[in-house]
Amino acid sequence: MPPDPWSELLASLPETPLDACLRRHALQKPDHIALIDRGLRFTYAALDDRVSRL
Repeated sequence: MPPDPWSELLASLPETPLDACLRRHALQKPDHIALIDRGLRFTYAALDDRVSRL
């Protein structure tokens, strides 16, 4: 399987607290559950969909 260009891009970025958070998010499978402030729960796919609408 060819390398994932998104992973290569993330690996090339300098580490910051936000980068670390984004890296962890990028490694999640779409059906995993993300816990958000105030206990809201979304799958990562639903979270990505919400972010893309901003």
